[in-house]
Amino acid sequence: EHFLETVSFRIGLCMLVLGPLAVASTYGARNELMHKLRHAVNHDFLTDVLARGAFLKRGQLLLQRCLQNQESVAILMLDLDHFKRINDSHGHAGGDELLRSFSLMLARVLRDQDLIGRLGGEEFAVLMPNTSAEQAAFIGQRLCERIEHHAWEIEARPVKLTVSVGGASCVGALRELKELLAEADHALYRAKAE
Repeated sequence: EHFLETVSFRIGLCMLVLGPLAVASTYGARNELMHKLRHAVNHDFLTDVLARGAFLKRGQLLLQRCLQNQESVAILMLDLDHFKRINDSHGHAGGDELLRSFSLMLARVLRDQDLIGRLGGEEFAVLMPNTSAEQAAFIGQRLCERIEHHAWEIEARPVKLTVSVGGASCVGALRELKELLAEADHALYRAKAE
């Protein structure tokens, strides 16, 4: 009789301990899945930089915060030159490899607080808080030079890559991110034409 009470007590105790452990384990797995889902929704699947929608949303919040604090903000639009030729000669898989390498370089070269987004195809944008127009022009020029002189490869074969950059900046006046993007895009097309 004493043995059955002891076993019953131990089984009850185990059940009391296992219940919260199972809940905690399930909750941890759920949180991990939610984190992965949020990342997949907000990041470009190929380059792992912000996807267009997430870039626009986060960029607008960053822009508003900077302008309310009277801080300068700059945006750069980057477009890989003659990318269709790369896809034609190396295939889309080769082009994808180059886009991944390019986005990794951007992430390494730029600051942690800069937002990098892929707007589509071979077009990227970088929103840089606390950056003047002069600083943005310098950064854009430095990126052009670094990209042009980097040893790019697709499947261990050397590839020549250049980029065109357009920029816009503002300080103080409340503006929409889409306005800045349009200015930077206009500057980008002028750079491409030249």
